Amino acid sequence: MQQDIPVIPIDPDYERAAKILREYKNRYEGQRCFIIGNGPSLKAADLDRIKENGDFSIASNRIYLIFEETEWRPNVWTSSDAEGIRGSLSEMSAIPAELKIIPVEPGYKMYPMEGALPVRLDPGGGGNWILQGTMPPFSDDLTRCVYAGKTITYSNIQIAVYLGFKQIILLGMDHSYSVHAYLASHLRGYDWKRNERNYQEGERIRLEPETKTFEGVQDHFCANYWDGLNFEKGYWVQETVRAYQTAKKYAEEHDIRILNATRGGKLNVFKRVNFEALFPRS
Repeated sequence: MQQDIPVIPIDPDYERAAKILREYKNRYEGQRCFIIGNGPSLKAADLDRIKENGDFSIASNRIYLIFEETEWRPNVWTSSDAEGIRGSLSEMSAIPAELKIIPVEPGYKMYPMEGALPVRLDPGGGGNWILQGTMPPFSDDLTRCVYAGKTITYSNIQIAVYLGFKQIILLGMDHSYSVHAYLASHLRGYDWKRNERNYQEGERIRLEPETKTFEGVQDHFCANYWDGLNFEKGYWVQETVRAYQTAKKYAEEHDIRILNATRGGKLNVFKRVNFEALFPRS
């Protein structure tokens, strides 16, 4: 019986990636793109509509699980989830995206994937914005970095801005999760959690690490999204809201519109728009 050969992580070649990415700076200036989330509201028929209209799209992680239902494929595919990549490397390698962008945390390596371009994933002040209750930075230069916002969607918005899009439309961003991870469960040596008042004021209270689970909530467009991956997943809802607020502020200051065409869901940072209204009949 043939044994699986372990995949060895490699050092990211940021210089090579930057050389390629410079050719994409503002390439799609003035156009619109869809950033596809993997929430339960995502429908294959909507993706086919995007394809039929010739719209540009960015998608992430295990989006390939919907490929059997649609002819649509993303123009850009991203993932910063090292364990998810390791567990799905062959499937992700087969995704036929023009660009594959892997945000990599400082000091980390990446799993080898043909054509994948590493980008520095800067936590922003050492991640102190999380501890201090402030806002994360925003990058419009992929050759330097993207900033972390506790969701790959924040990286994808920065990528879309770098590519020059002036209208960015979110789809499948339900922002409703079965497991909420809190600050305390992430930082080694710290047991900090904030109540609402202290969260707003940037103060901290020492409590035990905590994760809340909400039964009956499906996180993704398919029930088997995390099958075969041996690790626990938690979602940083409060932190991602702050990241989205930063993206909205940047967009408003740079004549960029970020719209949310998700069917339902709990993400209300961005202006809502009806998905069908984006495709007026001729």
